[in-house]
Amino acid sequence: MLDFLKERLQQARIARGINKSTLSMLSSITQTSISNYEAGKQLPRPDAITKLANALSVPEAFFFKPLAPPLESPVFFRSFTRQKKVFQEQWAQQSAWLEELLNIYLQYIDLPELKIPQITLRENWESVPSATIEDIAYRTRAALGLGYGAVPNMIKLMENSGCVVLRVDMDPSEFAFSRWLLGNRVPCIFVTSETTACRDRMSVAHELGHLVMHRNITLTDKNRKIVEDQANVYASAFLMPEMGYAKDLRYTNLDGFKSLKKKWGVSISAQIMRCSQLNIIPEKIKHYLYIHLSKKGWRTNEPFDDEMPLETPNLLNAATKMLISSLGVTKEDISTRLGLSFFDIARLSGTPIDYFIVQDEDVQIIPKAKRIYFNRNR
Repeated sequence: MLDFLKERLQQARIARGINKSTLSMLSSITQTSISNYEAGKQLPRPDAITKLANALSVPEAFFFKPLAPPLESPVFFRSFTRQKKVFQEQWAQQSAWLEELLNIYLQYIDLPELKIPQITLRENWESVPSATIEDIAYRTRAALGLGYGAVPNMIKLMENSGCVVLRVDMDPSEFAFSRWLLGNRVPCIFVTSETTACRDRMSVAHELGHLVMHRNITLTDKNRKIVEDQANVYASAFLMPEMGYAKDLRYTNLDGFKSLKKKWGVSISAQIMRCSQLNIIPEKIKHYLYIHLSKKGWRTNEPFDDEMPLETPNLLNAATKMLISSLGVTKEDISTRLGLSFFDIARLSGTPIDYFIVQDEDVQIIPKAKRIYFNRNR
């Protein structure tokens, strides 16, 4: 008989973004008992396990599923504040569940070949000049088969290069986060649904910078800003390489940047910053342009923001449907082996929940012949 695992209870609670007090209210179990369960001081009775499972929206079997090895790779969030700690712990746990899902999937399928380079910064990486980061961005473009032109679709590029991308409903102020999974074999990027197309592309490029440059570093409160600044420089250089973007730029005014926005898939604001980085415009002009950007109301809503659709991840969605429709793996198999509900599997795989849940209109109604018919013909 399998034992109740206190770690699984803590995982489920953290993944739902709730504290012990909230779980107590949802489950009608005392907070003291929940603390004792998580500390291993007390085993929950069967009725308590049912209550916890219902409150946390996980199958009861989840609490008995053997633990996976802990993830050691850093998670790259944009900021780390006490207010965001719960959110970041929640999604760090969700990414650990994704690793467990990938472990199942990779028994049946292969992801696209990993093309994202692994570039280790030297020991004094905190003082690496911007020129070095620009060079790393260009080397990444070369590894991914890009020249100096605009990237048509960042998410498709990432997925074709062996990176898992998931679009999820999370705090829009975070934009995105990333980490390496499966022993640094599979890079993963989570992106928010609440954003604009240009900001989203920049976020994906930013996370790519972390995956390429920062996977072997130890994140601390002291170096976090340096790490984020480096990823910003990388993202700008990756999306707007000097050899391509600067040749396209004709006018360094708001209308000139606006004319390039759709082609390059970057915001006017980001183009202003890039021109400053490349010394195309002096600092004084940069400030002048940002002032006029604000006066036009474009700081919050730029031209074309409402017209440019978000790019759509499809790799895991396609993998899920291949497993179920072509490889003989049932939805129930995945749920049982992962120990999670269809709702969690849908979210972790980017698959519409309707694919897992049979709708009333999809149920076939088959009539039965009346017994009297058979009796009459005997």
